[in-house]
Amino acid sequence: MYLEKEQRDKLYELLFYLLDYTNNKYKINKRLLNKLDGKTPIAPREIQDIRERLWKDNCIIEEYIKKNPQNLNERDLKIIESWKNRVEKKFIMAKHLKKYTIMMTGKEVYGIVGISNEISEIIPTSELPIFVEAVLIPFEGVITYDSILLPYMISLGGGIRKQINEEYMKAKNDDKIIYSLEGNIKNIKSDKNTQTSKKYKYYEIKVSIRDTHPPVWRRLQIPSGITFHELNAIIQLAFDWCGYHMYEFEIGATLHEEGQLIGIPDEDSGWYGHEIKDAKKIKIDEYFKEYKKMKYTYDFGDNWIHDIIIEKVIETDIKLQNPICIKAKMADLPEDCGGPWGYEELLEILDNPKHERYQEMKEWVENGYSNWNDDRTSVDLEQINMRLEDYKEHAKFLLGE
Repeated sequence: MYLEKEQRDKLYELLFYLLDYTNNKYKINKRLLNKLDGKTPIAPREIQDIRERLWKDNCIIEEYIKKNPQNLNERDLKIIESWKNRVEKKFIMAKHLKKYTIMMTGKEVYGIVGISNEISEIIPTSELPIFVEAVLIPFEGVITYDSILLPYMISLGGGIRKQINEEYMKAKNDDKIIYSLEGNIKNIKSDKNTQTSKKYKYYEIKVSIRDTHPPVWRRLQIPSGITFHELNAIIQLAFDWCGYHMYEFEIGATLHEEGQLIGIPDEDSGWYGHEIKDAKKIKIDEYFKEYKKMKYTYDFGDNWIHDIIIEKVIETDIKLQNPICIKAKMADLPEDCGGPWGYEELLEILDNPKHERYQEMKEWVENGYSNWNDDRTSVDLEQINMRLEDYKEHAKFLLGE
């Protein structure tokens, strides 16, 4: 759904009156002085600074209404005044319906209409859900936007998609979808002083098993506030390790000094002065804030070293309940095969039917790792994410609880 031509022309006329008034007052873009009439094509980037100043507060709207430089009628002035009820935020554009596009922020769900065409023609369904920065404005009984949508190309995994759909269905069933802003919604700004919705944080990390060829890796989105032991459980599930070997994280190592070790301390912890902090008690956030890389070692015999890179720190109105694997390369590896070097040897043996250990190793992988043996490049994201849903319980299981 989108505005009728008469409505569209009116919205652009009034909007560009305000933009032109703002630019003339503050001389933001001298090239556009007295040229913002809504008829001359202008790239959005050219008016972005003007737009930001217009929506910074309500001073421009109030001053414009008072002076009424275009001698507008009462109806037009009321439309402009209603824009004091705008909602300026980062939204999740969730889905396109027949009459509306659904946009969400926190617990608030809005039904939006397009201006000149369907919003689905600007951001197709195949790209949803997606983060979008927008200014929602009321217009004669519906909600539209101020002509500019700024999408953020951030991947949203299956867990967040599920939460988005649940929030939408709850708002729909409770009849809480907002279709109008006129007179019943406070102006919500996105700056720090007036932000009212709670922000949640999560991390996007890439975990790669060192010395594997081709590289074996997983890209994960993980909640903030978890412990390093819970991160251990997440990595175990992402690579389908059995979890019966010891592990440790090493953070902040240099060429000349060992980094901070985090694992499960025992009676031998602290040998040669190497302090091991308790992974059950230490949360990841302090270290993820300071460091962008760290090492995770699983099974001190086979010595599977995983390199962890913190690629993104993402803030959102939707809380990430469970970790999500959004991309992966190569199948899960056979455990207890001797680490990266034993794995290379295993591949050489299996590629040579004449090798003296061929039958032995063939039976070994068929009995325990048949899926890997059938297709060593295959990786099932859905299966990984099903495992990750139980990461908290798995973390307890690994401790024997």
